[in-house]
Amino acid sequence: MMRWGMGLVVSSVVAAVPAVAAATTPIGAGAEVESDVIVTAPPMPRRFVLELAPLSFILRRYGGGAEVLVCDHHAIVGSAYWFPTWTTKPDSFGNEFRGWGGEIGYRYYLGERGPRGFFAGASFLFGSFVGIPQIGERVDFQSYGGALDMGYQAILSGWLVLGIGLGIQYTAATESIPRQELPVSTFANSGIRPRFLASVGVAFGR
Repeated sequence: MMRWGMGLVVSSVVAAVPAVAAATTPIGAGAEVESDVIVTAPPMPRRFVLELAPLSFILRRYGGGAEVLVCDHHAIVGSAYWFPTWTTKPDSFGNEFRGWGGEIGYRYYLGERGPRGFFAGASFLFGSFVGIPQIGERVDFQSYGGALDMGYQAILSGWLVLGIGLGIQYTAATESIPRQELPVSTFANSGIRPRFLASVGVAFGR
């Protein structure tokens, strides 16, 4: 009887060992613990941009521009402006100028799902103007050239576009006109000049 009783106790202890081991095993030893992962939603896709260039208004060039994202990273850009009558100061001969112009070009954006992020591009510049000197006949002329730009553009809240950049441009006038003051000299006189970009607009389309 005593021997049977000891066997019962040993059997009970052996049976309890797996349960105790299971209870004392760390959770991470038998199963992986899921960690908190923050998934950032991709930016809202945008294909079209309509924008204004505040710096152009300072130069009295009134107009706007547009961008079309042909495919991811690749955009066609264009703009047009109207230059109302401007009379130069007496030390610039007091001439009158007016006309219109624009540009069309290409940009490569590092950002995805829209014309956003750092960019680099090239544009073709053109314009048609008239100069009316105080003495002599009016002069109709055109201006042609090219530009290289780089900068950064952001699309905030899925629609607000803010851009900034800088570049260099070369323009040549079809008529030889004496050196004029700014802003007339940017299209009336041939030469290489820096250019500064600033834009604000709206983005839309998928």
